[in-house]
Amino acid sequence: MVTVAIVSPSLFKQQFLQTALRQVEGIEANAAFSNWEEAIVTVDAFLYAPCEEWEHMDVAGVPRHTVFVLERHQQVVDSERTVFWQTANAKALTKDLAAKLLPCGKRDEALLQPLGEVVAIGASSGGPLALTHVLTKLPSDFSAPIVIAQHMPAGFTKSLAARLDRLCRIHVKEASHGEALLAGTAYIAPGGAQLELNKRGARLYAHISPAGKHDLYHPSVSLLFQSTIACTTKTLVVLTGMGNDGSKVLEMVKQSGGCEILAESEKSAAIFGMPKAAIASNQVDTVMDKDEIGRYLAKKDKREGGFYA
Repeated sequence: MVTVAIVSPSLFKQQFLQTALRQVEGIEANAAFSNWEEAIVTVDAFLYAPCEEWEHMDVAGVPRHTVFVLERHQQVVDSERTVFWQTANAKALTKDLAAKLLPCGKRDEALLQPLGEVVAIGASSGGPLALTHVLTKLPSDFSAPIVIAQHMPAGFTKSLAARLDRLCRIHVKEASHGEALLAGTAYIAPGGAQLELNKRGARLYAHISPAGKHDLYHPSVSLLFQSTIACTTKTLVVLTGMGNDGSKVLEMVKQSGGCEILAESEKSAAIFGMPKAAIASNQVDTVMDKDEIGRYLAKKDKREGGFYA
């Protein structure tokens, strides 16, 4: 167990770092102090977060905070162990803190969740706004990974993920090939490519492949949904969009077991094509507005003690 003490004059930063550290198995936040005079403890490392937000503002006016990792009082280990974060999102810090503080070989073990529930979302026209309504309702400790196929050309999904990450309590990023899926993180399929889930052992990984020349949709909701069959339980969500992407595989996924399917309502959807096609398949369990979908997922997670329970 790596023991850590937090030093910061900001109570908010103390609480924020404690929240991030609680999500990493193998690291224990020993205590938190407002100044170095109080921090007379023996620990493996200190996390020092000064109050200098006014010096670290990005172009959008979002504070760029700094956390120094120190081996003892006021001695920075090296520049590579300085952690930056730009959002009020503890999940976004978790991976960095594990990498800086844990011994090699323990990092992935601490960050990975056992295979279980996954939330898969498909959207097209009007999707960015609908995703904002859904994802902003989820708590930072949401216990399942979320995978998203949003019809978009290459080059646009990375900026979409960055914008959603600034707005959401969960971490949102563009998916990378081969990365392990973490709870409380939403992965958006890269525009112009295909995202599928791979199961290796008891873990889920993102598989990114180039779109085939005959693929009508890229990213494809159908391909993403179909790849969730390997999961023991899964929730599929069909949001606004033209066409019928995703609807043809719903029966197949439902028959694999442990599947719940939600669709956005006609009143809520900017374009009702995709949800309508999903509903017509007779596989949808519940139809609701986009705001209700996010709240429902959050309540389900809390009610069941986590999707992994």
